[in-house]
Amino acid sequence: MNISKSILILTLFVIGFISCKNEDAIVKEADLKLEAIKSKLTPDKRVALFQYEVSVTDGKVSVQIETDQLQLKSEVDAINKEIGYTTTWRFLPDSVFAETPYGIVRNSVVNIRGNPKYSAEQVTQAVFGTPVKILKKKGGWVYIQTPEKYLGWAESQIIQRLTKTEYQNWLKSEKLIVTEETPIYSEANSNSLIAKHVVKGAILEQKGNKSSKFVQVTIGENQMGYIPFNTVQSVSNWIKGRKFSVDTMVETSKTLLGRPYMWGGTSTKGMDCSGFTKTVYFLNGFQLPRDASQQVFAGTLVSKNPEDYSSFKKGDFLFFGTRGTEGKSDKVVHVAMYLGDGRFINASGEIKIESLNSAHEDYNEYRFKTFLQARTMNPADDTTLILPVEKAWELL
Repeated sequence: MNISKSILILTLFVIGFISCKNEDAIVKEADLKLEAIKSKLTPDKRVALFQYEVSVTDGKVSVQIETDQLQLKSEVDAINKEIGYTTTWRFLPDSVFAETPYGIVRNSVVNIRGNPKYSAEQVTQAVFGTPVKILKKKGGWVYIQTPEKYLGWAESQIIQRLTKTEYQNWLKSEKLIVTEETPIYSEANSNSLIAKHVVKGAILEQKGNKSSKFVQVTIGENQMGYIPFNTVQSVSNWIKGRKFSVDTMVETSKTLLGRPYMWGGTSTKGMDCSGFTKTVYFLNGFQLPRDASQQVFAGTLVSKNPEDYSSFKKGDFLFFGTRGTEGKSDKVVHVAMYLGDGRFINASGEIKIESLNSAHEDYNEYRFKTFLQARTMNPADDTTLILPVEKAWELL
């Protein structure tokens, strides 16, 4: 090989190498700026979607963005002017759901997963009658958002799609809340076939007059069923009679004793720690954030000292986890409800009562050592994160 040819090959190699380095630098710069927007405006991926992919072709940068946060466009456009890349947007809800962006859960309990497959982690649940927003579809799954803004994948066949008008009509309709787990029958007698099974907190639209024993309800598109009259209450009366009371919250929590722990569970069939506290509040007409690490931002701080439990009030939430160091935030992984005298009720294996008082037989040393803080969760003190359920439905 002659010298001139060797020099040419080396020159091309250097140019290619520099080009690759320049492309890598461009991608890194765009990635850092987009990540900064994501951290600033959508820090919690559980309740807000902002996904992007940066690529470079022939020195030109292109970014594909998928989000349900329309307000981010101006922030991204500012970066676009600075770096000069091409942006392809996919705003959610997807165009296929432009006419039917809402849905109603039509199963006793729907398992909501992190990815659109049965083997994916169950991240949360929604009970029969829960309204959801539908954002996109993949195969037999839909990506939905619950009233507490939680995102995840559910089977499309158990979500009845609604237009905006139909959803507004649903909000205004005469609804019932289930107060006891019960079957819904195909006819107005308990000897008929069971059409559905519903748990406490399920929401049903009333479609017929109440008889002495049954009331007709909607269980699907053009499908009716009959539920025992003594297992439901009018939602309008439930809302009118709602009054925040720690005694009522504690009483409700104790009715769930012995129920099994279930990761991602938010129904009376099985609950995780925050699913338990969320369910207690929902059954009393209030919507809480989904996870313990989200609930810790609600309410008002009482104390961060586990030995100071004499200052805790009945009904306070107790949060547990790892204390932050060197300026880092605490890592909250568990929540419980305080009962008094050092004792608390929580979902850990099952719904059970334990204590922070070492003199008690039910003392839990691990919880004592990992205690982070106690908070009072009164809706009157926090109208942003502790909402009346009907307000959460309206804001969906």
